[in-house]
Amino acid sequence: MGISKSDQSRIRYSLRNMASSAFAQTFLGIAAFLERSIFISVLNADYLGLNTLFANVLNVLSIAELGIGSAIAYALYRPLAEHDDDRIATLMQFFRKAYSVIGLAIMAVGFIISFFIDSFVTGSELAKSDIQWYFLLYLVSVGVTYFFSYKQILIEADQRRYINQLVVCFGTMLQYIVQIAVLIATRDFGLYIGVFFVFNILKNVILSMIADRIFPALRRKGRDIRKLTGESRKDILRNIKAMCFHKFGDVAISSSDSIMISLLVDIRSLGLYANYQIVINALEGATRVFYSSTLASIGNMFATEDRDKLYGSFLALNFTNYLLHSFIAALFFAIIQSALQLWLGSAYLLSVPTIFWISLSFFVRGIRRMPTNFHDACGLFWADRYKKIIEAVINIVVSVICALYFGIAGIFVGTVVSQIIGFMIGGRVLYRYAFDKPLSLFIRMYLSEMVATIAAMGLSFAVCFLIDIPNPVLRIIIHAIASLLVLSAYYFILYRKNPSLKAIKDNAIEYMRTRHRQKSTRA
Repeated sequence: MGISKSDQSRIRYSLRNMASSAFAQTFLGIAAFLERSIFISVLNADYLGLNTLFANVLNVLSIAELGIGSAIAYALYRPLAEHDDDRIATLMQFFRKAYSVIGLAIMAVGFIISFFIDSFVTGSELAKSDIQWYFLLYLVSVGVTYFFSYKQILIEADQRRYINQLVVCFGTMLQYIVQIAVLIATRDFGLYIGVFFVFNILKNVILSMIADRIFPALRRKGRDIRKLTGESRKDILRNIKAMCFHKFGDVAISSSDSIMISLLVDIRSLGLYANYQIVINALEGATRVFYSSTLASIGNMFATEDRDKLYGSFLALNFTNYLLHSFIAALFFAIIQSALQLWLGSAYLLSVPTIFWISLSFFVRGIRRMPTNFHDACGLFWADRYKKIIEAVINIVVSVICALYFGIAGIFVGTVVSQIIGFMIGGRVLYRYAFDKPLSLFIRMYLSEMVATIAAMGLSFAVCFLIDIPNPVLRIIIHAIASLLVLSAYYFILYRKNPSLKAIKDNAIEYMRTRHRQKSTRA
């Protein structure tokens, strides 16, 4: 029995998205590493912490976006699958107006915050006026992107994420090159942000023009576009309202860590964490190749397939996503200290307990991605609308309390605890409304994955600890190889008979056979 045409199309788009994402993340990761190395050598740790703080404050302000992007994508899956240009034009006109208001709101609130942004900076000798000026420049650089980003969501909803990836990749690489040149020539942090502003505009304008060429519906004007009906507007606004709560929690977890480090510890410690964060961001970018490349295909499947097929696809994709993040988290915990010591020196290292919680946070955040993909593709925004509020409150309260006793490590304890609770709430909604399955199945699967990953982290760390090599370059190479071998053996023994792994292998073989038959027929 062959694979259906719709399945072939989804697989083809997913593979294309994955390939482009892998290319983009590889080159961007290398470029970001070089850019950060030169940044640290030219400017001090205060500027590094300041750059991280600005990015996270702007991420907090992005709560004004209310998660509307997910609501847009969900609303577009069916009309894109049915090639309904009238519906697409109507929806995009509504979303264009919404994003214009959002962009203006973010810049207005950010302008007010600029007058006391220096209060977030402790332990620094930077002038208040300089901090305010740098923040305003960063604010405008990010704020203007909201006037273009709704078209990028349309491209991704049509399973063409690879287009966005390639434009962003080449644009960001050029940005890094110019920023490095500016840093070396001027040592001016303001000009550094100015380059970011110029390239942010260019990337968004180019993607906007590409979207206009691909989708004729975007070229319609005025009377050629029907107004959104009351019922449709009500459904979209209901989803946006629910996503407001989800967005608040996401921002609280992703950005509050850096803000709390700056407030409860000091700006230099935030700079130290920023070095680990750039590695984490690179790893998340690499894993994003998998889960983000499948989102639009999942949405297409939800719009056209039955529930049993959706659940079967979830089990296979979720297991792959878990295995990927578990392996990376264990490897990161084992070798990150040696890697950063070689890169920056011992003065830039955090404690081992802190690294453990950072690694575990990466894992928990990562394995949430695939359930979240299915949650968003199925439009379950309203069913667990309060989940992120609960998660955000727990994150802040537990982080602050633990930080008083354990410092930076305590902040990540709060992050992990809140992520686990939020994950359980989201799993209940997904299994009940999307799959009609008992929550116990989800809990057993998740707890077994959690225990297996902590064991893998301990195993890889112990192996590296026992192998003591004085030469730093040789040490990291041997530690990486030893960890890879031990972890590969560990996961093979643990999962060699796993049914999800077998399903993935069978589907891959069948897809390749089908593609081969099609090529032979055309030939």
